Amino acid sequence: MRRLRVGYSPMSKDLNSPGDRRRVVYWANERGHELITDLSKKVDVIIVSENSNFKKILTIKKKTPIILDLIDGYLAENNIFADYLHSLSRKNISNVLDLPKLFSTELKNFCIESDAVVCSSFEQSELIKMYNSNIHIILDSHEEIPVLKPEKYRNNNKILWEGLPVTIYNINQISSVLENISLDTNIDLEFLTDKHYFKYGNKFIKKETLTLLKKDLKRFSGQIRILPWTVNNLIDASKTSRLAVIPLNLNLTMNRFKPENKLLIMWRLGLPCLVAPNTSYLRIAKKLDLDNICYNDSDWMKKTKRYLFDPEFAFFEACKGQNYVIEQHSKSIILSKWDLLLESVLS
Repeated sequence: MRRLRVGYSPMSKDLNSPGDRRRVVYWANERGHELITDLSKKVDVIIVSENSNFKKILTIKKKTPIILDLIDGYLAENNIFADYLHSLSRKNISNVLDLPKLFSTELKNFCIESDAVVCSSFEQSELIKMYNSNIHIILDSHEEIPVLKPEKYRNNNKILWEGLPVTIYNINQISSVLENISLDTNIDLEFLTDKHYFKYGNKFIKKETLTLLKKDLKRFSGQIRILPWTVNNLIDASKTSRLAVIPLNLNLTMNRFKPENKLLIMWRLGLPCLVAPNTSYLRIAKKLDLDNICYNDSDWMKKTKRYLFDPEFAFFEACKGQNYVIEQHSKSIILSKWDLLLESVLS
């Protein structure tokens, strides 16, 4: 493929959010394409993140091929308040008083107008196919994180959670389980995340992550450690952890459609990982014959204890997960999928 001038409407101004640097930015840098965020300039193609002003982009470039990079399951949103909030959070302060549309409606319209849509899971593609037939499933690249060999024995009971603080509320789904386990077992909890966050739309109501964690995990106030998210901190934390967890409040539609990116990171780091039964995790667990899905408190209790106290079993599960990552989510596979996507709109 020739070197392209790629117009890009990003997730973040500095292009450093995971949704930028692990996706379009990674592909463009690896393939030597030029990324241009000023969409008034001449470009060969425009790739649009879900944080964009869709109407403005369609007005600016009517003849340039447009690709929507839709990472999250917004099309499945069934909470009207949350749907409006998604739209409101993407408005500029200057027009914040304009009556917002449902964000899912804006997305559906933009899917129809786009030449292709990228998503992160098969389940999301099923939602999109009613609005666009040129769909490409591309997960994040995690090449910034090294592959660490799983270890059988570690002299601790530390449990690891990583991610954006706006999603850390999910830990309250297993707070009672952790408290019960701690009655006869010393466990420590480590969180790789930011110390502050905005509760709504990454713009409104600033909160402290530790305050939220202490509220949800009262018993563990002295056993909670927050480390700023950096690759080095994540590596160090994974080397001293026994288990990773991804609890989710599945009453929230967005959580049911989250892709498997976070799980793949834990396996890349060599950690066994227990997860909630959302659509992506169920698919992967069935494919790999894993026993890491927790449907209720009883499952979380039983499986957390087994993963902590049966190192042979936990090691075997971690190895199955890591082998899947190496075989199915290599650098060459990820880059080839982006190449095919671009060829589909430029050929």
